[in-house]
Amino acid sequence: DEKKFFNPIHRASSLGQQFIVDAFTKVESQRLGYIVTHQERIRTDTYKGILDFIENQAEHEHVQAGRAVILPSSYYGGARSQYQFFLDAMAIVSNTSKP
Repeated sequence: DEKKFFNPIHRASSLGQQFIVDAFTKVESQRLGYIVTHQERIRTDTYKGILDFIENQAEHEHVQAGRAVILPSSYYGGARSQYQFFLDAMAIVSNTSKP
């Protein structure tokens, strides 16, 4: 039965791998683009203190601050999501035993 199954992505070797990487990059680019253009929806106004600090620090160092983009904690790979994963893992270990 396995010989009858043909998957061109699996048979394409490095070309298939390049396709997968390109598709992943496109999806991540679109996700980041959405986050950048919808900063109001993800309540970045709650981080006004951080933005004020960045602007004051830039003014103090006589440089121009760029546009600040706050990544939501739901963005996989961001520092906040990694920290949440760490806290979840520590909570599991505290309720169970060490691995």
